[in-house]
Amino acid sequence: MTARRTALCFLSLATTTMILTAAGCSSDEDPSTTGGLDNPRAVVDAHIAAARSYDIAADCNLLTPDRRRELAELDGLEVDTYCATVTAPIEADADDETRARTRALYTGATVIELDRPGGTWFSLESADGSYTEQIETVEVDGSWWVGTIDSDGDILEEGHDHEDVDPAATEAPVPPEDGSGPTTGN
Repeated sequence: MTARRTALCFLSLATTTMILTAAGCSSDEDPSTTGGLDNPRAVVDAHIAAARSYDIAADCNLLTPDRRRELAELDGLEVDTYCATVTAPIEADADDETRARTRALYTGATVIELDRPGGTWFSLESADGSYTEQIETVEVDGSWWVGTIDSDGDILEEGHDHEDVDPAATEAPVPPEDGSGPTTGN
């Protein structure tokens, strides 16, 4: 398993997820230094912010500690530097079009809490309705993290064997070319 292939998992995660910065709903905490966030919605907002800014490493750091540890072990990397190591090449290689396309998917997205058994889930839908995902937030020792992200492009969750990821499935969704998609501004 290569770090490049694992990084493709996070490209999918970043392009299929992630502030809406509604008053009182966002948080400036960095989960990699604080040990998670203080509520489920703050984790979702941080996920959206990371995607909009194409900060795949920050998005990776939102994953539960167990998930990051599992992925680091699969790739033979140190857990403390795992996210930065596997995402740096993708972030460096992303062209302006890819970054704009990803930003467009999350700008103006609608987020609602779902009544779904087995956890605290949120639904995200792009402003133009072309992209959706469901995000499970998980509480670990009083802090909240991303546990699972189900999207129309891929599924990244606890126990997902990322060795079988098809690189073609990690391509960022493309907004409609007719200009009907969301704008890249706020």
